[in-house]
Formats: sequence, C-alpha cells, structure tokens
Amino acid sequence: MRLSIIAILSGSFFAETCLADPGEGRIFWTDKDDFQLESARLDGSDRVTLLSGLADPRGIAVDSTAGKIYWASHEVNGSIFSADCDGSDVATFIDGLIEPADIALDLENRLIYWVEEASSGVGTIRRASLDGGAAELVLGGLTRPYYLEVDVAAGFVYWTDFNNSVIHRATTEGANSINFITGQTRVRDIAVSDGIIYWCDRNSNQIRSRALDGMGAGTVLFSGGADRVDRPHGLVLDPETQQMFWTDTEIPQVNSAAMDGSGSVTTLVSTSLNGAWGIALSKPVVAPYDSWLAENFTSVQLADPSLEASVWGELADPDQDGRANLLEYAQATNPLEASQDPLALRGEVEDSFFKVIIRMRKGDASVNSGIESSLSLTGDSWETGDFTEMSPRVDDAMNPGFEFVTYRAALGEERRFARLIVAR
Repeated sequence: MRLSIIAILSGSFFAETCLADPGEGRIFWTDKDDFQLESARLDGSDRVTLLSGLADPRGIAVDSTAGKIYWASHEVNGSIFSADCDGSDVATFIDGLIEPADIALDLENRLIYWVEEASSGVGTIRRASLDGGAAELVLGGLTRPYYLEVDVAAGFVYWTDFNNSVIHRATTEGANSINFITGQTRVRDIAVSDGIIYWCDRNSNQIRSRALDGMGAGTVLFSGGADRVDRPHGLVLDPETQQMFWTDTEIPQVNSAAMDGSGSVTTLVSTSLNGAWGIALSKPVVAPYDSWLAENFTSVQLADPSLEASVWGELADPDQDGRANLLEYAQATNPLEASQDPLALRGEVEDSFFKVIIRMRKGDASVNSGIESSLSLTGDSWETGDFTEMSPRVDDAMNPGFEFVTYRAALGEERRFARLIVAR
C-alpha cells in the first residue's frame, strides 16, 4: 500500500457564557436577610437584583460555561436551586435537604458538593452529578458544617463549622479526615488557589492565608476596621487578576483586595445590604480557538463578516500557503506567514508500516483529529480503519502545549491516499 498525504478541515463550534456582556466578569452574592440574590460587575457597578423573595439563601456557585447559578436554601427542609445567570428559568435542583448551607462545583467532573448543617442532628457533606442523578454521601457524622471548598486538582474537600476554630480536610471520596488548620476563632469561608489556602475568620475580624504544605495558623492579609473587615463570611478568588472578593455580614459590605494582602481594600457595595453571605465569581468563557483568533487578527477584521471566508474563518487561508486557519491553529503554525513546517505533518516508512506523524494542540477538547485513507482522491470512499494511533504521544519541546501524534498502517500492494482530518 503506497500512501500520499493531504489535509482536509471541517466543522464548527460555539460556547456560551454566564454574562450579559461576554466581555466582563461579574460577582454574585446572596443576602440572607433581604432574601435576595444580587450581581454586579467586578468594580461594583451595574448592580442588579436577580431574584428576590428567596427562602434564606446562603451558599452560591456559578457554572459560567453552562450559564447557570446554584444556591442553597438554608431551611430545615431545604433545597438547592438553579437559574440562568440573568435570574430566569428558576428550578429546584435537589430538595429534601437538612439546612444546606454552602455549595461548591467540580466542573471538570460535572459534580456539585454541598454541606447540610443539620443544626439539631448530624451534619453531612454530599455530592451529586450536575447532569442529574441521586445524591451520594461523602462525609457523615459532622457537627454543623457551614462553609465548603473543593480542590479538584488535588482531590480534597475543605470545610468549616458553624461555631469552631478549625478548618477540616478530607479526600473528595471522604477518606483521611483531619483537622487541617487550627488556632482560629470562628472560621467562615475557605478558598484554594495555586497551592495556597485562604480563609475568613469571623470573630478575629481577619482574612488569612497559608501554603497548603505549610504549618501554623497562617498570615494575616487584612484585619479590622482599617481594612474594613468586621465579620467576613463569603470568599471567592480571581487567580487571573490576583484579586479576592468577600462579603461582610456586620458592616455589611462586599469588598475586594489583592490576594497577596498588598494594597488597600476596595468597597464595591455598601448600601441596601443586610446579610451578605455567599459570594461567587463568573468570568468570560473564551474558547482557546477564539483567543488564538484575537491574537492573530484585529478586532476590526473579526467584526467584519465579509472577511470570514478570506481572512479569519476556520477554512480561510489568508497567507495562501494551502493551510487553513483551523489547521494553523491545531498545528502551531502562523496563519499570516506562508510556510510549510516539515514537523507539522510528515510521513515515513518503517519496516512493513507507513507512519504519519502530526503535531497537534493539547488541552482543547473541541478540536478532533484523525487519519483517513482511500483508494481515490475522488468520491466518498474515505475510511478510518487502516490507521491506528501509536503510543505514547510525545510533547513538542519547541512548542509548549503541543504534542506529536503518530499513526501507522500496514503497507500493501494497492496505492492508497491518506488525509488528515481536523475538525471543531
């Protein structure tokens, strides 16, 4: 079997986000005493009440990709509700809970975790699929669990109690439960980012942090009246901008500051609040391909639909080198500079096999690739059965975020053609 190599591209993809304006981020918070769920831009402007008349709303979380908000109704016969990020399409996600206080999302595995305080009984941490299904117990026998954080990458769940000085930790499967940080006064919300844990200590009027592999009671980041910290409760981080946001139930306020404790505290919201409790953050969801487009083409070009076919579309070839934009994106080549990178796509014979080695982008599940073969370049006789992928894939040292993928097919007497398919 003799093979020649060609490349063909096809497909389309789109993503939605939890924002009225996809160019901005927003914070969402619950006000347990005003029975409301509110939202504002990250600078506190454009404040809106999304939902009112809620039953003791507490913990809140946002799935920006799906455009959904989740919050807990902290009642004896409580529930977790969902809605679109503009407050529409309210639905009961799961009911029959015992004082659910806080929630956290594991979007990678499509899971929602929550704590049931059960102040007159035994508290629990449970989880369920965001796509439906029965709840399952993670940890039982707890004493009034109140706030919750899930470190998906490390596989840990952290929680604090209603009236306790301890931050607890266990695996997300409920094993190896320990008192992770002690020596506090009355801990509230917890957040984890890049090897550091942050938390609010209600009664010491402080926000602290500590390395996850460190020791002791942590470093005070903000404290007392000078930093506008009285009874900090909800806490959320924005690692991209290195900012933190928190609610304060006593002043009451919604504030922001640098995650490293530098600089001053900014008060974002300070009026018409009574019991600001949980807080969550939504940032624009930008697909990697859209980021690549913005890096290579101007905003004026991208806003002009008449240029899609010739300049910025997936099948456009603005540098006229025979490689469409989607292929340039997938294989780390320049869409504006005509070139034929020999490492992007190559073939070679080894023993009784024909091998095709392609460079492909890692970490973008929207892009799929494969090798097809056919006896003819005309007609619709392309098949996928001849080529199989060989292991392992090899990282491209010259292009971080890309890898070499090798396919091979047995040689035969017939002349056949091979083509690379890249699709979104």
